[in-house]
Amino acid sequence: MSRFTSKSKSRRQLPRRVPRRRRGSTFAVWQCLIALLIIAIVFNTVFFSWLQDYHAKLPQKTTKLWSKLRSKFRKETNENVSGAGDVIADNVALNKLPFQFTEAHINVTEEQAKALPSWEQVQDYVVGHKGPIVYGKDRCEAFRNAIPGVERNIGCSGMFNTGTNLVTQLLKENCLIPERVEAYGMEGPFHDPQGKPIGPGEAHGMRWQVPWGKHVPAQYRTLHATKYATKIWKESVLAVVTIRHPYDWMKSMCKNHYTAYWPHNEHGLCPNLFNRKKKDLVPVEVKYDGSKVPYSSLADLWNNWYQDYIINSTFPFLVVRFEDLQFYAKNVTTQICHCAGGVMRDDRPFTYIVNSAKQGPGHGKVEDRTGMVAAWIKYGQPMPPQNGFNDVDYNTAKQELDAKIMEQFGYRHPDPV
Repeated sequence: MSRFTSKSKSRRQLPRRVPRRRRGSTFAVWQCLIALLIIAIVFNTVFFSWLQDYHAKLPQKTTKLWSKLRSKFRKETNENVSGAGDVIADNVALNKLPFQFTEAHINVTEEQAKALPSWEQVQDYVVGHKGPIVYGKDRCEAFRNAIPGVERNIGCSGMFNTGTNLVTQLLKENCLIPERVEAYGMEGPFHDPQGKPIGPGEAHGMRWQVPWGKHVPAQYRTLHATKYATKIWKESVLAVVTIRHPYDWMKSMCKNHYTAYWPHNEHGLCPNLFNRKKKDLVPVEVKYDGSKVPYSSLADLWNNWYQDYIINSTFPFLVVRFEDLQFYAKNVTTQICHCAGGVMRDDRPFTYIVNSAKQGPGHGKVEDRTGMVAAWIKYGQPMPPQNGFNDVDYNTAKQELDAKIMEQFGYRHPDPV
């Protein structure tokens, strides 16, 4: 009986507990509903207050939105002929931008506009106050007199990382030899002196490089020719040689050495001009189209390469600075073009190379390539003390670099630390 009674009591207790739980659950539901109601009232009060403020500012927001849409529309419909640029953003003060950016129709953000150097800064620290330097113009007339217009050409030459691609694209986009265009057309194949087509798309006289190869030293001019230039009359090509401040050039070589080989480390031991243990210069070997040429150091490579032209060569050529191609593109391109008897294109405005002139493989990391805006920001800054070189490399560079060539092109050693 005790077991049965105990079981009966447990059965009688179960229905009494269930209603208590239900009453508690109902009370909790009401609490949640009241809390939600309070939250809704507070949210509505805050939301409608914000909404009133939003409607008050709606005209300004609409104007900004329209400005963005208009800029996007103009960007899509007003690219220049080379596909190299967008229009200038409406929110940038145009009078503070260099005129080159206005002419190139480049989209410059406010952040970029703030980072761009002033023209005074560019002159003070980079190009000087005397305008661009174009060396060798005294030979222009002799070149034009010696070579008939229909046979004249312009081709670039220069050490790695000195702007050979940039000067070539500037010339191809903006300059032409009128006699060649009359004879062969504007976009036709290149022709040799006998009128035979021997290469693609250079009928107007702007060749991709000199016949002996753009990076090949001038001493090999008569000994070597590239694949499409074996039948080219080399005297008919005006060489346009690009040169760059040796301290900046050496840093650029640390990032992309092309076919120049020497012990160095981009993030540490570079340019590594002097071996402290051996107490001697660090030699460099350069491969030119299969031939290997030794140099006593990276500074010696810069010296010898340009001495071959400036000191040892007698044929007509021009030397232009990498820095002037960045900041005086139109001026320098025009001088080169006129030297060869060419004319600047008048069927369209001058075309700036807004995107990186280095395209395709073989030019280092894509992120290291610079377009026009990035180039102005990067190259328009004052050179830091010793340009970041350690004391050994800095003192070696000061001792080894050709002082006369540096002076000729307005290059100075950076200040010591």
